[in-house]
Amino acid sequence: MSLVVDASVGFKWFLDNEPDADRALDLLRNGRLIAPDIVVAEICNAAWKSARLGRISRDQVTAIARTVPAFFDDLVASAHLAARAVEIAEILDHPVYDALYLALAEIHEISVITADSRLAAKVRATQWNNMVILLGQYRAPPGE
Repeated sequence: MSLVVDASVGFKWFLDNEPDADRALDLLRNGRLIAPDIVVAEICNAAWKSARLGRISRDQVTAIARTVPAFFDDLVASAHLAARAVEIAEILDHPVYDALYLALAEIHEISVITADSRLAAKVRATQWNNMVILLGQYRAPPGE
């Protein structure tokens, strides 16, 4: 099963003390994971911020930067998603970088897994509501 995974989930792969980190790791074992290529920059930025706060080391940031692309089965060029992402961002009044994940999910007719409760709240009562699943509520389909 293919899923779009955003950076809020992907960063949890590297911090086992994060809430729902175990669920994030389960996704690696149970699905084909895709994302807009911006996910690499977003995860690296989260790692950089964590290092600044003393939560992880600078060496860990470098290791994350080197390994994170391999966690995805496909990284889709944001340029291919940008026009639709801007439309979605305007409709939701929400940042374009999050809308890139929604645009990709639309194209593939699959779900976005996120740990971002703001994004989940923004899509409530919209055409994207059934497309966005909070990580804490995700359940792998039987047999996976």
